[in-house]
Amino acid sequence: MHEHSGGERRGTSLIAMPVVTIQDGRKVGEITALLVRREEGTVAAVRIGNQIAPGQAVPYQSLRLVGVDVVLVDSAAALEPSLPTDEVRTLEDGVVGRAVLTASGERIGSISDFWVDTATGRVTAYRVHPEASFLTRLSHLMRHDTFEVPAEQVQALGVAALIVNDTVATDESAAPPSGVKVI
Repeated sequence: MHEHSGGERRGTSLIAMPVVTIQDGRKVGEITALLVRREEGTVAAVRIGNQIAPGQAVPYQSLRLVGVDVVLVDSAAALEPSLPTDEVRTLEDGVVGRAVLTASGERIGSISDFWVDTATGRVTAYRVHPEASFLTRLSHLMRHDTFEVPAEQVQALGVAALIVNDTVATDESAAPPSGVKVI
């Protein structure tokens, strides 16, 4: 079972967080999107803008600290230059809602959120909203409508789906599948 450390946050909780400079305490925008590098399972960049304009894509490493209420950067200059457009096109900002399939081809749900290690940007787990048939199989275990799959159980994050180990969907006993946290 994956336990979340204090340094991990849900991706959706980072959206709309204000970004403030350490140098002069000025707000330079807010996080409008997390851009994921699928092959590495990391948040490679964030968009910093506002409600009207999504803003520029900034490398995740440019963030000094992701705090409880605010994201800190050294200065506005530390956000320059933004990532080149060609590189931004290789990143994904639509991970939430993507189908979750087992390696044997069973659709078990869709991604409803994901957990990020705020120090590194690494995705540590995916929150999954189960399909109705899968929910029925897990109904004796679940009191909530989602479960988590740790990154170690993921085979690939593709353009159309998250592919997870078959063990995520095997639930013939009274215990959750290996490595799956019911929440």
